[in-house]
Amino acid sequence: MWDFILWNTLVASLLAIVLKGVSRSRFLRRRPALVNLAWLLVLVKLCIPACLAFPLWDTFTSQNLFRSVEAGDLESRIAQTTSLESVASMADAFPRTGWDAELNVSEFARAEIVFAASILPQNAPHNVSGTRRQWLASSWSGVLALIPNCQAVLLAVWVLIAGTLVGRVGRQHCRLRRIMAQTRHDQKLSDVAQRLAQRLGCRAAPEVRTIDANVSPALVGWMRPTILIPTWAVGSLTADELQAVLAHELAHFRRLDHWQSAAATLLKSLWWWNPVAWLAGRELRHWQELSCDALALSSQIVSPKV
Repeated sequence: MWDFILWNTLVASLLAIVLKGVSRSRFLRRRPALVNLAWLLVLVKLCIPACLAFPLWDTFTSQNLFRSVEAGDLESRIAQTTSLESVASMADAFPRTGWDAELNVSEFARAEIVFAASILPQNAPHNVSGTRRQWLASSWSGVLALIPNCQAVLLAVWVLIAGTLVGRVGRQHCRLRRIMAQTRHDQKLSDVAQRLAQRLGCRAAPEVRTIDANVSPALVGWMRPTILIPTWAVGSLTADELQAVLAHELAHFRRLDHWQSAAATLLKSLWWWNPVAWLAGRELRHWQELSCDALALSSQIVSPKV
């Protein structure tokens, strides 16, 4: 499970970095809907299984990650020391000759043993004083040993915070329902929205309601989306400007941005610890607005001067 999470996070991070860079090109700035889809795929990549994965979690939590080459050399030195001991004992078994007395093979082998033992004690080959990487290995394994099940603790913290964020989204939805109970249906604006929806290619138009509050026009709701227009906008905007506002919100409706926003909110709540999810959600919202403006202009409903 953790290998899947870490690998998907790595791939999504690389995709986000590349997409953030190439989205500044003139080619993609003229195609905001394509960039919007790409950021949505970055969010989805956090949840879909990887085609190729490596055991990143086992590598990260293993103390072998901190083992140094010097420690391996010293262990092989211990093995060589054992063989030198056998050579020394064999030399003692044979009668001494003049050549043996001059070369002193037995003393040479024992000197090699003393030199190796002074570097690394045979009874504790893993406790190398002065080796920082070996110290990190022992410290990391000690930290993991303090936690009975590190993965279970991380999963519990993840689920607890994710559940809290999802609960906050639910409370916001309940608050929105109370706000919608204070709105009023506007038949005139609904008729205008119906005509604009036909020109945009929508099968149906959402209901248009007004509210006495200092808010911005928006498409709200998930199952039954509604265009919410504040009364100050109805009284202060011209007919063309009000038509442009409705066309923009209808473009959100046609592109199913309310579904995209709901999915992005849910994914950000589940992957709260991942900055890629928050970056992708912010960029998704930005390119949604640009895509709706481009759609409204391409349908010739809105004049570029408005």
